[in-house]
Amino acid sequence: MKKTLLVVKPRKSTDFVQVRQWARDIASLLGFHHHELTRITTAVSEVMRDVAQAATVKQIEFFVSGQSAPSVFDIEIIVQGTLPESLLGRKQFSVEGMASGCLAAKRLMDAFKFETGLANESVVIGKILPSSRHVSESELESIEQKIRTIIPRDPIDELNQQNKELGAVLQELQNQQEKLTEQNTELEQLTRELQIANERLQEADQLKSVFLASMSHELRTPLNSILGFTGIILKGMAGDINDEQRKQLTMVQNSGRHLLSLINDVLDISKIEAGKVELNISTVNVSAVAEEVLETVRPALSDKNIDLKISIPADLTINSDARRLKQILLNLVDNAVKFSDSGTLIINQSFPDAAQIRIDVKDCGSGIGSDDLPKLFAPFQQINPNGMRGKQGTGLGLYLCRKLVNRMGGEIWAESELNKGSIFSFVLPMKFEDNSETHSSRRG
Repeated sequence: MKKTLLVVKPRKSTDFVQVRQWARDIASLLGFHHHELTRITTAVSEVMRDVAQAATVKQIEFFVSGQSAPSVFDIEIIVQGTLPESLLGRKQFSVEGMASGCLAAKRLMDAFKFETGLANESVVIGKILPSSRHVSESELESIEQKIRTIIPRDPIDELNQQNKELGAVLQELQNQQEKLTEQNTELEQLTRELQIANERLQEADQLKSVFLASMSHELRTPLNSILGFTGIILKGMAGDINDEQRKQLTMVQNSGRHLLSLINDVLDISKIEAGKVELNISTVNVSAVAEEVLETVRPALSDKNIDLKISIPADLTINSDARRLKQILLNLVDNAVKFSDSGTLIINQSFPDAAQIRIDVKDCGSGIGSDDLPKLFAPFQQINPNGMRGKQGTGLGLYLCRKLVNRMGGEIWAESELNKGSIFSFVLPMKFEDNSETHSSRRG
């Protein structure tokens, strides 16, 4: 739809100044904010200046347009004949070659186009009506009547008004520039402070890892001695012991092994976080590694009447670290045994693509709730499904698995539902490529 509000046919140069006045008054009646009024009147002045210098202006039409209801305030400047290419920028909507006034108007308005008729051409500029403004047909009629009652002001007064508006806009732009400069200075200061804080955090984290690694070594030495002497006594090599002594020494041995496992996990994690973990890369037989894990957990499987099924081809090999792969698998299988009372555990593999291998460890336990799944790979988190107790662990095994898998270029995750068991999966590259600058690796 199109509704014409006013048509002006300029006869002398002062009429162009009044066109600017009409643009402001009509835009004001349509509900535009004073900042938008300045943009509209400035755009009109700029286009009029360029067009009037290049051709004879026939008429200026003010109207509203839209598909089903008014949505745009348009101003069309119609000239007699054709507009020169120097004005239009090669008669394209590109800014290249466009006259400065038209270019300014294009940036100030929401719509800018050239139209060609049988005997004339025109420039149409448009501004979208304020979003809060819904102009009805009756309101348009009322606006049209008010326009007829407007008495044109003296051109000098209009020029003074124009200078006043432009001065206000320039002052506002200057204020905004000062505000942006101030905000930029504050952001730069915050960035510097954050950079310093980040460097301190990195340094503290590095010191923490170095400290943990050092303390772990200091703790393991006497602990290994305690375990060694305890084992000698339990074997009767230092003389006979009674049942109560055997019971107490066995408790000491089990607690010592648990503490040693915790220390070893902390040491591995601290090495990874300190960037000192070393990978020994070689051709690894995945099935053979899984069989080694089976032999390690076989006593625990027998105690619980659990079977472990390995579904991996005997000749499947990858280029990776055999010891770290075994460490990851052993942690996952140990967890599976820990939270399963009977049934069959399954280790199988698949290939997401030609460059990766996926390994799944499926247990027959009670499953993990959706609220606990996000906590699984966090440090010092021990999940006891369905309130199960007595499942001893360090709370670092899965966290260590995630760190090692990531270091080896892969990803790890878990899928589970309560009472349906869990599947722990990880993917590794078929051929390891070390893209890390802080870690080292050896090729075997």
